[in-house]
Amino acid sequence: MVGRGLKHLNDYLRQYGDSQLEPFAAAVGRCKDQLDRIIRETGRLKKLHPALIDDLLNNARRRLADGRCDDAAARIYRALELYGQIEFERVAGCVNSNVPKNVIPEILRDAFIRRYADPQSGVIKLPLHATFRYLKEKGQASGNRYVENIEVIKKMQGSRNDSILAHGINPVSENAGRPIFETVSRFVQFQTIFDFPLLP
Repeated sequence: MVGRGLKHLNDYLRQYGDSQLEPFAAAVGRCKDQLDRIIRETGRLKKLHPALIDDLLNNARRRLADGRCDDAAARIYRALELYGQIEFERVAGCVNSNVPKNVIPEILRDAFIRRYADPQSGVIKLPLHATFRYLKEKGQASGNRYVENIEVIKKMQGSRNDSILAHGINPVSENAGRPIFETVSRFVQFQTIFDFPLLP
């Protein structure tokens, strides 16, 4: 859709020219390149990749600017989860939703099996906190950063869980949404700011 629209726009500009639309067309071209990169690097959205974290946080920024803080909080929390999943897979060589027992460090193994193994299938699925505990035990900087930020992350998790888009009915305020965004952005080392152009 974006590619087709951009082609029509460029055809129009070649024919008629428009000093206001030309910068807009160039910006749309950069957007298309960004979207193409996400599709390429995720294997058409079939595998995890840090580009998805950037996309989630850029979308969260736009939702905050629109005053849609519940939507933003859901995206921010998902960015944090996704970061943990990517880090876990890089270190463990498997996904955190199906963890072989022998991958878990011995100091955590019994507790993780007791808490997170499905009683019937035996499949071990690690939630957010356990994922980062694993990473800390493996000496990863992300695990250490998680522990350093645990109180802020728990507050963020509480705000998100109370939201209408999760388990509650309380809206996330802008006063809560902005600090959540800043905390997670620092945590995942988000730097790729990207905005979509507006029609002139």
